[in-house]
Amino acid sequence: MGSIPPDIQVCIRHVSSTKMTAWKPATTGDVTRVTSDQLLRCSEEQRQLFQKIAVPIRAHPIDRSGHIESVFVVARIGETLLFWEDAEEGFELAVADSDGVIREHGASQFELSHIMLQIQNGRS
Repeated sequence: MGSIPPDIQVCIRHVSSTKMTAWKPATTGDVTRVTSDQLLRCSEEQRQLFQKIAVPIRAHPIDRSGHIESVFVVARIGETLLFWEDAEEGFELAVADSDGVIREHGASQFELSHIMLQIQNGRS
């Protein structure tokens, strides 16, 4: 078994010196800031549309691999919820089941402008 090549050694040193920060759930304030910041990157038309569908930010139950946790709903179009997924750090669209839990969802990391474009193109 030979020695570790220098470029791999550098990579190992970098990874071992990188601090991992513990994940912590988002707060309503965090989601308000993310939403406000990302609205600035939306077109004027998207911002106007968002204002029409926005709801007061609230926690909503989501099933993550059999565990009921929470996401933050920021807007609603009919039965479709637009929410911030703090585990994925992105926005997503989904419909809650009859018991009110979001069970079918992706693991997307969409920016708000991407979701707004989907809504403009009829996906909701």
